[in-house]
Amino acid sequence: MLKKIPVITFLAAGLIHLFLAPEHFEHSPAHGIFFIVAGLLEILWALLYWRRPSSHLYNLGIALAGGLVVLWALTRIVIPPFEESPAPVDLSGMVCKLCELAGAAALVTLALQGQVDGFRSTTAVRIIGRGLLLAIVSGLSFYVIGLAAEPLFPALAGSGHGAEDGETHSMGEMEHSDETQGENQVQTEPVSLPGGYQISGAWARPGASGDNSAAYFTINNPTPIQDHLVGASSSIAREAQVHLSEVDANGVANMHPQEAVEIPAGWQVTFEPGGLHVMLIDLQQDLEPGEVFTLTLEFVNAGSVDIQVEVQAP
Repeated sequence: MLKKIPVITFLAAGLIHLFLAPEHFEHSPAHGIFFIVAGLLEILWALLYWRRPSSHLYNLGIALAGGLVVLWALTRIVIPPFEESPAPVDLSGMVCKLCELAGAAALVTLALQGQVDGFRSTTAVRIIGRGLLLAIVSGLSFYVIGLAAEPLFPALAGSGHGAEDGETHSMGEMEHSDETQGENQVQTEPVSLPGGYQISGAWARPGASGDNSAAYFTINNPTPIQDHLVGASSSIAREAQVHLSEVDANGVANMHPQEAVEIPAGWQVTFEPGGLHVMLIDLQQDLEPGEVFTLTLEFVNAGSVDIQVEVQAP
């Protein structure tokens, strides 16, 4: 029975990956492609191991399942490739990782029992240590490959990823231009703030519950008094942060949280893809095109301001 556990668990994990791939592809094409490849590899491994177990397939299985578990754990702590914040923990992901852990553990147990060719005279410490090393190296390799691919394929970035257009924007680019808003930006009704300035053109990207999105708008301050945007919040996300997307000299996109964004007197500040944006982290519901939600912006002088944001595909 123990010999069947790796086959069953790898098949289950592979099917879960394939089942979740469309949802992840909608949020981030890169993640959807990765889920498809991972799922197919796990299913292929299970079929090959079922027909003819070998030490080579043992090593591949440990590297694949263990590496995916390490990658999953790593991306809950650090920012994954093609994303702007660590991924949330979800039930489907937990079930998939438990299947992979069970499969890897069963393989190690088989090796400890001497049922894997090439491991009969190997000590338990070496078998376990080798398995852990394979998993860690494989998981880190997956992560590094993703980071290397990110600047090469910016179009595969997810919704809410600040550098999907590969452009660099800075806070010096505060002059408003209709062209920079994108042809599809929703022209919502301007919101007047105390003191005479306005917020207009608010829109956000679609996203699935548990994923991230981003909101964009333009702040117009025709007054002689400057202000600062110091925070944001919304009931549709666990957390909202003001971010600035920048591309470094190597072409790698980086996200920088902003404690305060200056709204100079007599200027317009544009929040747009590739530059300033409000990051909506861990959506509490699906955001579908055409839906409208409330976003609260916190200013030093103007205080809390609620704006209506319409969801629209980029």
